[in-house]
Amino acid sequence: MKIYVLVNFLTVLFPVLLSFERRVSYFSKWPAVFISIIPTAVVFIVWDMIAVSRGHWGFNPEHVYGIRVLGLPIEEMLFFICIPFSCVFILECVSYFIRPRRLNIPRFVFIAISAAAVLTAILVWPREYTAVVFVSAGIFFSLGGTLFYRTLTDANYWISMLIVIIPFVIVNGVLTSLPVISYNPEHISGIRLGTIPVEDAVYNLVLIGSVLASYRFINADFSDPDKTEP
Repeated sequence: MKIYVLVNFLTVLFPVLLSFERRVSYFSKWPAVFISIIPTAVVFIVWDMIAVSRGHWGFNPEHVYGIRVLGLPIEEMLFFICIPFSCVFILECVSYFIRPRRLNIPRFVFIAISAAAVLTAILVWPREYTAVVFVSAGIFFSLGGTLFYRTLTDANYWISMLIVIIPFVIVNGVLTSLPVISYNPEHISGIRLGTIPVEDAVYNLVLIGSVLASYRFINADFSDPDKTEP
């Protein structure tokens, strides 16, 4: 089995096996999970196609099968389903075991972070991957101060995002150390966390953060932390 397929398989293995555990009952939430994943996946797949065409990164043929869809390895397509699926599972587990609590974060904080991210993108140009990833972060945090404000001020959301760092380091560490994915040094800052380009950390924040925020936004079972406070 090729490495990239194996990474995707292992990522979803335990969330799928534990989906029928009666306390979290993740399988019953699958419709909302996939409704949340698919729009974000489409955006990131289009981004991926453009990035590959512009030479931001490429895939090692030794670690992927020859099946391609829209110019991308099928494993890369599955990545945008498997990783978010497992991360929403983490959010559901955290939400089951930890009581919701609202964080006192003013809206302007998210807007300020958004502005700082966009400014960073301007300053790092023409390193395209670095610039684009910071623009995407700017969009994400601007939505955090508006449409997804309730979600991004929920403590369980950020606890889940912190837990996600562990599988992020493992998965991206494998993909970048072999490497399965190679980056063009002309389009990145060159700053790495081990073998992982620092841009990937921001990329992960936007990808997973968007899926979790979308899931909470559309999920009818999401309880408002304000209503559960004494």
